[in-house]
Amino acid sequence: MNTILLMIAMSVSGVSPIDDVNAMLPGISIYRDSDKITHVHESTHGINSQLRNRFGRPTFYVMGGVWFHVDEPKTTLSAVARSIPTEKRGDVYKLYCVDAQRWWNNEPSYLIDEMVAYINGAETRKFYGITNRAETLRYARELATYVKYLPIDDWSWYDIQMKRLENIEKAIDTK
Repeated sequence: MNTILLMIAMSVSGVSPIDDVNAMLPGISIYRDSDKITHVHESTHGINSQLRNRFGRPTFYVMGGVWFHVDEPKTTLSAVARSIPTEKRGDVYKLYCVDAQRWWNNEPSYLIDEMVAYINGAETRKFYGITNRAETLRYARELATYVKYLPIDDWSWYDIQMKRLENIEKAIDTK
Protein backbone atom coordinates (compact mmCIF):
# COMPACT_ATOMS: atom_id res chain seq x y z
CA MET A 1 0.00 0.00 0.00
CA ASN A 2 1.29 3.45 -0.88
CA THR A 3 1.34 5.99 1.90
CA ILE A 4 1.94 9.69 2.05
CA LEU A 5 3.61 11.66 4.77
CA LEU A 6 3.91 15.42 4.56
CA MET A 7 6.86 16.79 6.44
CA ILE A 8 7.94 20.27 7.42
CA ALA A 9 11.72 20.59 7.33
CA MET A 10 12.08 24.16 8.47
CA SER A 11 10.31 27.41 7.98
CA VAL A 12 11.56 29.02 4.78
CA SER A 13 8.27 30.43 3.52
CA GLY A 14 8.36 34.01 2.31
CA VAL A 15 11.86 33.76 0.90
CA SER A 16 12.84 33.61 -2.75
CA PRO A 17 12.90 30.21 -4.46
CA ILE A 18 16.69 30.53 -4.80
CA ASP A 19 17.12 31.15 -1.07
CA ASP A 20 14.64 28.35 -0.34
CA VAL A 21 16.55 25.64 -2.22
CA ASN A 22 19.92 26.99 -1.10
CA ALA A 23 18.74 26.69 2.53
CA MET A 24 17.95 23.03 1.87
CA LEU A 25 21.40 22.44 0.33
CA PRO A 26 23.74 24.43 2.59
CA GLY A 27 27.27 24.53 1.26
CA ILE A 28 26.41 22.54 -1.87
CA SER A 29 26.90 24.43 -5.13
CA ILE A 30 26.88 21.65 -7.75
CA TYR A 31 23.23 22.35 -8.67
CA ARG A 32 23.55 26.13 -8.87
CA ASP A 33 23.10 27.85 -12.20
CA SER A 34 23.04 31.46 -13.37
CA ASP A 35 19.54 30.86 -14.75
CA LYS A 36 17.18 31.11 -11.76
CA ILE A 37 14.69 28.55 -13.10
CA THR A 38 17.40 26.01 -13.91
CA HIS A 39 19.01 26.64 -10.51
CA VAL A 40 15.78 25.79 -8.67
CA HIS A 41 14.88 22.88 -10.99
CA GLU A 42 18.28 21.19 -10.62
CA SER A 43 18.51 21.97 -6.91
CA THR A 44 15.12 20.29 -6.46
CA HIS A 45 16.64 17.10 -7.88
CA GLY A 46 19.53 17.39 -5.43
CA ILE A 47 17.21 17.94 -2.48
CA ASN A 48 15.00 15.03 -3.57
CA SER A 49 18.06 12.80 -3.78
CA GLN A 50 19.20 13.75 -0.29
CA LEU A 51 15.71 13.21 1.11
CA ARG A 52 15.39 9.83 -0.64
CA ASN A 53 18.69 8.76 0.90
CA ARG A 54 17.65 10.05 4.31
CA PHE A 55 14.24 8.34 4.38
CA GLY A 56 14.96 5.32 2.18
CA ARG A 57 12.00 6.03 -0.10
CA PRO A 58 11.04 8.48 -2.84
CA THR A 59 10.69 11.93 -1.31
CA PHE A 60 9.92 15.15 -3.17
CA TYR A 61 10.59 18.74 -2.12
CA VAL A 62 7.78 21.19 -2.92
CA MET A 63 9.32 24.41 -1.56
CA GLY A 64 8.78 26.23 1.70
CA GLY A 65 10.47 23.49 3.72
CA VAL A 66 7.80 20.95 2.73
CA TRP A 67 8.20 17.53 1.17
CA PHE A 68 6.17 14.37 0.70
CA HIS A 69 6.94 10.65 0.47
CA VAL A 70 5.50 7.93 -1.71
CA ASP A 71 6.30 4.25 -1.89
CA GLU A 72 8.24 3.31 -5.01
CA PRO A 73 5.62 2.11 -7.50
CA LYS A 74 5.83 -1.62 -8.13
CA THR A 75 6.52 -1.31 -11.84
CA THR A 76 9.24 -0.13 -14.18
CA LEU A 77 9.62 3.05 -16.15
CA SER A 78 9.51 0.97 -19.34
CA ALA A 79 6.15 -0.53 -18.32
CA VAL A 80 4.79 2.94 -17.55
CA ALA A 81 6.06 4.23 -20.91
CA ARG A 82 4.29 1.39 -22.75
CA SER A 83 1.04 2.10 -20.90
CA ILE A 84 0.84 5.74 -21.99
CA PRO A 85 -1.37 5.98 -25.09
CA THR A 86 0.32 7.37 -28.19
CA GLU A 87 -2.08 10.31 -28.32
CA LYS A 88 -1.03 11.35 -24.78
CA ARG A 89 2.70 11.38 -25.59
CA GLY A 90 4.07 14.89 -25.83
CA ASP A 91 7.34 16.70 -26.40
CA VAL A 92 9.25 15.21 -23.47
CA TYR A 93 7.86 11.66 -23.59
CA LYS A 94 10.97 10.23 -25.25
CA LEU A 95 13.38 12.03 -22.94
CA TYR A 96 11.69 11.23 -19.62
CA CYS A 97 9.85 7.98 -20.34
CA VAL A 98 12.12 6.20 -22.82
CA ASP A 99 15.67 7.57 -22.74
CA ALA A 100 15.61 7.79 -18.92
CA GLN A 101 15.02 4.05 -18.62
CA ARG A 102 18.78 3.62 -18.90
CA TRP A 103 19.17 5.14 -15.42
CA TRP A 104 15.72 5.09 -13.81
CA ASN A 105 13.93 2.00 -15.08
CA ASN A 106 13.58 0.47 -11.60
CA GLU A 107 12.64 3.82 -10.02
CA PRO A 108 9.61 5.04 -11.97
CA SER A 109 8.97 7.64 -9.27
CA TYR A 110 11.59 9.54 -11.29
CA LEU A 111 8.61 10.94 -13.22
CA ILE A 112 7.32 12.54 -10.01
CA ASP A 113 10.78 13.97 -9.37
CA GLU A 114 10.77 15.65 -12.78
CA MET A 115 7.20 16.88 -12.42
CA VAL A 116 7.95 18.48 -9.03
CA ALA A 117 11.19 20.03 -10.35
CA TYR A 118 9.27 21.63 -13.22
CA ILE A 119 6.56 22.90 -10.86
CA ASN A 120 9.25 24.38 -8.61
CA GLY A 121 10.78 25.95 -11.73
CA ALA A 122 7.39 27.41 -12.65
CA GLU A 123 7.10 28.79 -9.12
CA THR A 124 10.46 30.47 -9.68
CA ARG A 125 9.26 31.92 -12.97
CA LYS A 126 6.21 33.36 -11.19
CA PHE A 127 8.21 34.75 -8.26
CA TYR A 128 10.71 36.61 -10.43
CA GLY A 129 8.19 37.65 -13.12
CA ILE A 130 10.11 35.82 -15.84
CA THR A 131 8.07 36.13 -19.02
CA ASN A 132 9.81 33.52 -21.13
CA ARG A 133 10.52 29.89 -20.24
CA ALA A 134 6.91 28.77 -20.77
CA GLU A 135 8.18 25.19 -20.97
CA THR A 136 8.19 25.05 -17.18
CA LEU A 137 4.39 24.94 -17.16
CA ARG A 138 4.05 22.86 -20.33
CA TYR A 139 6.49 20.18 -19.19
CA ALA A 140 5.03 20.10 -15.66
CA ARG A 141 1.59 19.43 -17.17
CA GLU A 142 2.95 16.79 -19.55
CA LEU A 143 4.80 14.99 -16.77
CA ALA A 144 1.68 15.17 -14.59
CA THR A 145 -0.11 13.22 -17.33
CA TYR A 146 2.57 10.51 -17.31
CA VAL A 147 2.64 10.33 -13.50
CA LYS A 148 -1.03 9.32 -13.56
CA TYR A 149 0.05 6.02 -15.17
CA LEU A 150 2.02 5.03 -12.06
CA PRO A 151 0.31 2.42 -9.87
CA ILE A 152 -0.09 4.51 -6.72
CA ASP A 153 -2.90 4.17 -4.18
CA ASP A 154 -2.83 7.54 -2.43
CA TRP A 155 -3.06 10.47 -4.82
CA SER A 156 -3.66 13.24 -2.26
CA TRP A 157 -0.17 14.65 -2.88
CA TYR A 158 -0.95 14.80 -6.62
CA ASP A 159 -4.11 16.82 -6.12
CA ILE A 160 -2.17 19.31 -3.98
CA GLN A 161 0.52 19.66 -6.65
CA MET A 162 -2.06 20.12 -9.42
CA LYS A 163 -3.75 22.88 -7.39
CA ARG A 164 -0.35 24.47 -6.87
CA LEU A 165 0.33 24.31 -10.61
CA GLU A 166 -3.09 25.84 -11.40
CA ASN A 167 -2.38 28.72 -9.03
CA ILE A 168 1.00 29.35 -10.67
CA GLU A 169 -0.61 29.29 -14.12
CA LYS A 170 -3.29 31.78 -13.04
CA ALA A 171 -0.70 34.12 -11.53
CA ILE A 172 1.49 34.01 -14.64
CA ASP A 173 -1.51 34.51 -16.95
CA THR A 174 -2.58 37.63 -15.09
CA LYS A 175 0.80 39.36 -15.39
